[in-house]
Amino acid sequence: MRRRAFLGTLALVPITGTLAASAGMNVVFDGDGVAAGIGASPGRGLDAQVGAALGVQARVQNVAAGTRPVLNCLTMFGQRVAPLYIPEFRANIIVFQGGRQDIAQGRGPARAYAALTDYVAAAHRQGWKVIVLTELRPDDLSAARQADLEAYNDRVRHNRARADAVVDFDSEPRLADPVQRRKSELFNAGGVYPNDGGYALLTAMLVPAIKRLGSTA
Repeated sequence: MRRRAFLGTLALVPITGTLAASAGMNVVFDGDGVAAGIGASPGRGLDAQVGAALGVQARVQNVAAGTRPVLNCLTMFGQRVAPLYIPEFRANIIVFQGGRQDIAQGRGPARAYAALTDYVAAAHRQGWKVIVLTELRPDDLSAARQADLEAYNDRVRHNRARADAVVDFDSEPRLADPVQRRKSELFNAGGVYPNDGGYALLTAMLVPAIKRLGSTA
C-alpha cells in the first residue's frame, strides 16, 4: 500500500496488504469539536469508537479541530484531507460535522451552509463519499445564535449540498434538548460536549451510515 502524507492527529485501525485495502474503508473525520472528540477520555472519542465498531475493515483518521469553522475546513481541504484519499480502498468516506463555529463567529446559516456545499462538491470531485452530521446545540450560544444554528441544521437535513448521507444527531432528544443535556449522563459538566457515553450513542447513530456507504462503493 502506498504511504500517504498526514497533517493532523491520527487514529488508526490498521489494514495490511493490497487485498485487505481493496476490501476496506478509509474513513476521515473532519470538522469541529464533536468530530474531534472533545470531552472524551483518551481513546474514547467519536473516531476511536467508530473505528472499534467497524473493526479491521476500516482505517480511521481524524483532522478535525475544536474551533474550526466550515469555511476553514473548506480552504484547508486540499492540504489536510485530499492527501488522505487512498484509491486502493473500496470506499473513501469523510464524516463531517461543522457549522457551530461559523454561527458563533456571526456568518449566519446561509453562509455556513454555502461553505459546506462547496466542501461536499470538492470531496466528490476527488472521489470521496461524504456523511454530514447535524450540530449539537450547546448552551454557550446566545438565543439568536441558537436559532441560527437550528436554521443551519435544517439546511443540513434538507441536504441540498448532495451529501451521500446525513446523520441527524440533533434529532435525539437526549442530545438536542438543553434541559435534558444538563441532567444527562451523556454530557460533561455544562452540557457542551459529550462524555464517553455520549460518544457511544453518537457512534451507534453513525456506524450504520458508514457501513451502508461502504457496502455500496
